[in-house]
Amino acid sequence: MRINNINIGVIKAATLSLPLYLFTLLLFSCSDSDEALSEADLLHFDAVTLESDGSDVTAAAKFYSELSPLSAYGYVYTTDAEKDPTIADYILEGTVSNGQRTVQQASYIRNIDYREVSATFPSALLEQYGAVYARAFVTVYNGKTYYSDKIEVGTSQTAEAKLQSYEAPDYVDNYTLANTEWTHRNRWNLANVHDPSIMLADDGYYYMYQTDASWGNVHWGHGHFMCRRSKDLVNWEFLGPTMQKCPSWCLEKLNEMRAEVGALPLSNVPDYGEGAWGYWAPVVRNLGNGTYRMYYSIVAPGYLFNATTSGWGERGMIGMMETQTPEDVTSWVDKGYVVSSPSDRGTNWKVSPGSYDQCYFLYNGIDPSYIVTPEGEHWLIYGSWHSGIVALQINAETGKPLNELGSWYGTSASAVASYGKRIYSRVASGYWARWQGSEGPEIVYNPETQYYYLFLAYDGLDIPYNTRVLRSRNVDGPFLDITGADRTANPGDAYPIVTHPYHWTYSANTWMGISHVAVFNDGKGQWFISSQARLSDPNAMMLGHVRRLLWTEDGWPIAVPERYGNVPQAKITASEMRGTWDFIDITYERDVAKEGVTFEMRQTGKCTGGAFNGQAWSFDEESQTLTIGSQKFLVTRECDYDSNPRRATICFCAYSSDGKHTYWGKRLW
Repeated sequence: MRINNINIGVIKAATLSLPLYLFTLLLFSCSDSDEALSEADLLHFDAVTLESDGSDVTAAAKFYSELSPLSAYGYVYTTDAEKDPTIADYILEGTVSNGQRTVQQASYIRNIDYREVSATFPSALLEQYGAVYARAFVTVYNGKTYYSDKIEVGTSQTAEAKLQSYEAPDYVDNYTLANTEWTHRNRWNLANVHDPSIMLADDGYYYMYQTDASWGNVHWGHGHFMCRRSKDLVNWEFLGPTMQKCPSWCLEKLNEMRAEVGALPLSNVPDYGEGAWGYWAPVVRNLGNGTYRMYYSIVAPGYLFNATTSGWGERGMIGMMETQTPEDVTSWVDKGYVVSSPSDRGTNWKVSPGSYDQCYFLYNGIDPSYIVTPEGEHWLIYGSWHSGIVALQINAETGKPLNELGSWYGTSASAVASYGKRIYSRVASGYWARWQGSEGPEIVYNPETQYYYLFLAYDGLDIPYNTRVLRSRNVDGPFLDITGADRTANPGDAYPIVTHPYHWTYSANTWMGISHVAVFNDGKGQWFISSQARLSDPNAMMLGHVRRLLWTEDGWPIAVPERYGNVPQAKITASEMRGTWDFIDITYERDVAKEGVTFEMRQTGKCTGGAFNGQAWSFDEESQTLTIGSQKFLVTRECDYDSNPRRATICFCAYSSDGKHTYWGKRLW
């Protein structure tokens, strides 16, 4: 009689049901054969247990041995799913204990002695690789090593346990009654965020930088381009300003440009002190060589000539600075002027600021975004409101324009072509062509889809701010939207809508002004989108939103409906989809927050109420895809920040077939 070795396969978190989240396969088969015992009979593995404490995973393999003593034992593992690991690979040292198992043998009960080798796979290891492929091993006195069958050990085996003990973020959205003062900045977390840029540094922290803005302007007098950092994108530590005062080159460059056209130097104009300049919309990138580069906007207030002459105000200039130690906010070294707003109107600038069609800027020298292509080219993408968005190639070493800039003014667009190539315009001609209502470009490249994605902010930042995205095979276009429209060659509104003002049915919050985004990834394939957002009351209060980006089958990024809360991604089951849901159909409507409508997914496989009343629904657990009627949705777990109390929930999202609708949903109960 013997107990045979059983192929245990892969143990998944979806089978979780026991206390302490114990995954067991205690499968035994017996034979009444009286054949002589082979070497394999003398030592063989029979069962494996995986136990998670919500973080680490402990593996325990039972083995039956008549060989002793053991000279080594533990687990060997590899990151190669196709390989059977051996002691030539990574080893986790283990412990061995004795035990006894009672089994039913035909018509009688038998006690079987066994030994067990255990080892713990730490969460840091599993999070680093996602999963490892392991075998238990023991080496006997004669030097021969025996192995168990291969198993997968991964974060999926801890997700269920983590989900059971998940605690939602507890920081408040409306922070106007507390933590608003500069002395409270260490409590801000994501309060007072405007136009964020986020990068992942080599030290494992995400660093966020932003426009100078705060509730009550409490940041005034404390430096510029504030920085905060986070390890998990939920809890943020405020570090302070990266620039102490306005660089001297700003006034020097501005007066140089004014002198070219016979304007008075700004020293003769009052109120051009430290607080008069605008410090807007930085973009920061990890160059991958130990250097971190920031492009920032400095905006001069007032009119081009002097305080009593009509002209167009807010002259925008983009500068650059670098550091090798982002954790030290004082370490940034300014590298000076990069580019500014060019004009194609000659010197005919004496126009009323309200005459948008007469604006003398061709492009606005603010709102930089920055990208390094797979081929190693460096590009600056910038522009805001005036005439569209442009791409300017950059010298990789200096961070300055690859080609020399010509005069900043001329009588045609071709005369100032050195300031960049237009890659997007919302309006082709007419009154509004010089005043686009689109700004805040952000450009990223996804190597999985091999597209460049250009995200844009539409409309005013107070209420109607919404986000669009286009894509191109080339960094300088042409950029097409989801409908197939070439918005480089043919200006117009771009779809899909990525974010838009919204209000969930049972939420106390109405969120507005959600745009000017940062888009980034964690280096492991997970993408995120961040921006400021404003409550409807008070609208001037800005809170940082961070969301995950998912990717549709045809390669378009779509934002998860709720903010990122680091919810464990345990596999979603079909039974969890049954219940009451909140649904928002996002279509563009300026100054309007799209409202949630509730419906129910019933056990019958039909929906009742709301937009899906009477339609069939189904959920594919393997692909984690929801289908309602003919519409498919991506499904994921996320934190319901807008419930009281906050909790983990399930969200779905999709674009309509024509790309004009963005669908958001979340489970209520």
